Amino acid sequence: AVLLPRGRGCATRVQLVRKVLDLADMRSLLHGVVRVWARVRVRVRVRSLHHTISTVCGWAGDNAKVHLVGFSMGAIMSLNYLSRMSDSVPPQLCSLVAVSGAMSQEFMTNERYERVYQPVIVPKLTKELITRYHGELVQILGEGGLSRLCRCTTYSELHQHLFSMLYAPKDRQEWLQQMEAGPFRDNIRLPVLVLSAMDDPLHHPDMIGFEREPSNHLMAYWMTESGGHVAWPDPQQPHSYTFVNQTVLKFCGSCATESR
Repeated sequence: AVLLPRGRGCATRVQLVRKVLDLADMRSLLHGVVRVWARVRVRVRVRSLHHTISTVCGWAGDNAKVHLVGFSMGAIMSLNYLSRMSDSVPPQLCSLVAVSGAMSQEFMTNERYERVYQPVIVPKLTKELITRYHGELVQILGEGGLSRLCRCTTYSELHQHLFSMLYAPKDRQEWLQQMEAGPFRDNIRLPVLVLSAMDDPLHHPDMIGFEREPSNHLMAYWMTESGGHVAWPDPQQPHSYTFVNQTVLKFCGSCATESR
């Protein structure tokens, strides 16, 4: 989340790590004259993205303008939040930049994604789940089920051996559709920029629900020819991400000057 109050402005970065809300390096400007610098470290159990956003907006104050910036899964979560919970969005929230996200979950079935990338991602995810919830998982799955979970290398296998036994539909396609924001995109009531790249190796551009003619006039889609996944590195400075940073600041800055 990027907080842009009036005056000379400031940025507040909110990171969600292991269900913990970490508000670091909060810089606020009082009355546009006196600068107050505070380093605040807050630990809060986060039950939902809505709770987190509402908490941040409450801290920011009634007159603040708060902007969501989501990357990859964070972008997908943010798009789902705005499309499915549009009636509950705090009034301080005035825009979203969804970087390398998706309105459709079809990309998860892409053959190359399953064969090349998911075998790297999924074992790390299952290891963390087992480390944190070993006792609960043994009760639910049994030792045999836990062993099968350890061998999962794709999201499809993870669905089969875990998610479908906890909360998700047995049918994988139905499970994927339940996570899509696309069917609800017309509910979004604030400006959204969905940014992606044609050469994204994870979220295939033809399988993420982009619209050439947006059905919601508040949504804009920008598909660049190159950029990879949440990257767009500067060719001269490979570890510099100027393009993404400038895009976020320009879009949020423009939205901050407009009324909701």
